[in-house]
Amino acid sequence: MKLAGVEEDNIYNLAKELIENKEEYEKMAHSANPYGDGKACERILDSIFKKFN
Repeated sequence: MKLAGVEEDNIYNLAKELIENKEEYEKMAHSANPYGDGKACERILDSIFKKFN
């Protein structure tokens, strides 16, 4: 995982590296998401509905 920040040049350079460097792209494409699986909202709603249904 790489953090680009908000500087346009950094964002451009990191995006360009992923486009041009297959090895770097593969590492990023198959890395684990440190922020979870993106389903927290669904789980929270399910818990609320179960509690107050």
